Amino acid sequence: MTDEQKIARYLVEGEEIWSVSKQRQILGVWPFWPNCVVLTSRRFFVLKPSLTGTKFEDMVWLDIDNIHVSEEMLTATLSCKGTNGSVISCDGLEKESALALYRMGQHGEEQMREARRQRYMEENRSGAVHLQYK
Repeated sequence: MTDEQKIARYLVEGEEIWSVSKQRQILGVWPFWPNCVVLTSRRFFVLKPSLTGTKFEDMVWLDIDNIHVSEEMLTATLSCKGTNGSVISCDGLEKESALALYRMGQHGEEQMREARRQRYMEENRSGAVHLQYK
């Protein structure tokens, strides 16, 4: 099964893949099942395959507070912090693809920050309405 097929199993209808970053394999062998970070039109998720199955972690855009990248000598680490304080991260990623994912993540993060601000203002406005009966 290809990486695209593995990722497609987790996508919902209408969801588009924006960027993918995969763990760097040493000598093309280790790790046998590299982790994969995916950024889509709806969420950020990490696939961590193993011999016994795949661990899947995701966070929808509205709940994302910060996407962070940390560069090491040969690899990079991506982490995604939620508005509730939860963190999803993956290390050992190919540096160039991790940076591309980070750039796209920053764009999405800015859009969601504005959407949350608009939502907050609308909720405050609707709570401030007072009806008077005569």
